[in-house]
Amino acid sequence: MTTSINTDIADNIIRTQMRKRNTPGVAISVFKNGQTIYSKGFGSRNLKQFQPMDADTLMGVGSISKSFTAFAVMKLQEMGKLSIDDSVAQYLKVEPFLSRPEITLKHLLSHRSGIPSLDAGMLGFHYAFDDFSNIYPATSRADFLAHLADASEFIVFKPGERFFYNNDMYSCLSFIIEQQAGMSFTQFVQQEILDPLAMTRAVYTQQGLDEDPDNNVMTGYRFSSDSGKRAAKESDLPIGGYFPPRGGLYASMNSMLNYAQCLLNRGEYNGVQLLSPASVDSLITGLISTPYGEGNDPQYALGWCIESPSEQTPYTVIQHAGGMGTSQSFLLLVPELQLAVVAAENAST
Repeated sequence: MTTSINTDIADNIIRTQMRKRNTPGVAISVFKNGQTIYSKGFGSRNLKQFQPMDADTLMGVGSISKSFTAFAVMKLQEMGKLSIDDSVAQYLKVEPFLSRPEITLKHLLSHRSGIPSLDAGMLGFHYAFDDFSNIYPATSRADFLAHLADASEFIVFKPGERFFYNNDMYSCLSFIIEQQAGMSFTQFVQQEILDPLAMTRAVYTQQGLDEDPDNNVMTGYRFSSDSGKRAAKESDLPIGGYFPPRGGLYASMNSMLNYAQCLLNRGEYNGVQLLSPASVDSLITGLISTPYGEGNDPQYALGWCIESPSEQTPYTVIQHAGGMGTSQSFLLLVPELQLAVVAAENAST
């Protein structure tokens, strides 16, 4: 079954929104019924150099990266290296986990650990954006974990009781992935996810951006007020450090469609079963109410937001957004329609 899209209408909607919001550049790709039906870039990936944006431009996908981390954890579970029901204290013998063995990997994946965020891994943001208004001792991994341990005095809820979005828990998951995989987090994701999905336009490091063979990389923009006018200014990109598992993937929208296709196919891509259907079902089974959604009761699963059919969304929708200050992104899957939409901009408009 083939599907077409009225590109003139879609193009007009996107250009209108970009003008309204003062957006430098946007890339968007759409997959439906086994084929890419729309793939375009709008505006500029670099305003000063007058370079156009396209669907192969490397873009920061922000917290969509969390779903790759969750995928990696499920992959290790299938390898027999861990279980998502294991106590975190089994792998990270530090507080606040040691005194709370009931906190499991599944709790970290679904933001249900009860641990409030101390932003232990956010120093990279401050460095990238030249903002040193908040400085804390959390640079080395030992510092990171010690800083995190200080959250103990603020924990008031039991695991599973409340939804607390916590980037630091995904950094902790990456430590466990490295321990059980015997390699770095980025190496494991590259080997087990990116390479099998032929995501050749996807990197986690500054070196990967700098050495892009096509030199097709977003320039990030942040907005500031200059003489009473809101203006876009070039900015360094937050990348590396503790970002990879929580929000540090830079990928093209076309490459992201390969990932989306694998999920729509319940773990299969190009004849290869990367993850079992049962594991994919676990990734997208809602566990706790979350404010991130448009329906009546959005649920957070394992690295994904799930929206049941409602007046606003007549189909089950699997989605996640990402924001890194210099980029914003969104990935939406509708299994019933075999539809995926992924989009990103090189600002936060």
